[in-house]
Amino acid sequence: YIIRGGWPQAVTSNALSDNIAKNYIEKLSKEGLYENGDVRYNPDRLKRILHSISRNISSPINVSTIYDDILSNDESISRTTLDNYIDLLKKLYIIDNVPAWNGKLRSKFAIRTKEKLELVDSSLAVASLGSNYETLVNDLNTLGLLFENLCIRDLKIYAESLGGTVSYYRDETNLECDAIVELQNGDWGAVEIKLGGNSVETASNNLLKIRDRVDTDKLGGAKIFNGFNW
Repeated sequence: YIIRGGWPQAVTSNALSDNIAKNYIEKLSKEGLYENGDVRYNPDRLKRILHSISRNISSPINVSTIYDDILSNDESISRTTLDNYIDLLKKLYIIDNVPAWNGKLRSKFAIRTKEKLELVDSSLAVASLGSNYETLVNDLNTLGLLFENLCIRDLKIYAESLGGTVSYYRDETNLECDAIVELQNGDWGAVEIKLGGNSVETASNNLLKIRDRVDTDKLGGAKIFNGFNW
């Protein structure tokens, strides 16, 4: 599911293939030549930036990290230029970030406000990184981040069908939760996404800590559950 993605043609096929995502990225970069006002986009640079973004997927955005990564192979790029490329990827619905949650807390802990970097489909990150089944099985850290991207994609689809939203939680103590689902009627749930069962207890404890920090008089009670457990 991570490799083939949610493309209609991929979903109806039993083949384990990332060709659709690869072809999409090639088409994206060759066509090229997108223009926005006075800005002309270099296709090779676009692919390098997408590769760096894919390496940092499912992490709070630090554009400086992406900039330093790109700068090592592209000394002529400016920070303003990078920002323009990131804006383009958002307009093309390649980047689909998750905002930070702004829940009502009992405590005075400061909530981090950076968006979490996500792509619209995990297969785009796999194709951009040049990964495959074998490399991902041998790199569980990357696989876990891509798995989170997959789950966030589906959570957004399910939540939006109910008029809801998806965000994430992280505070100044580094207590975090992968996803907060909020519905229009005020119901909300905290979701931890883990690739393996050895993290379930830690994830459950995090959910309970977050629940206890929320001012339920103002926000309402939580529907806490463990999600997407493999």
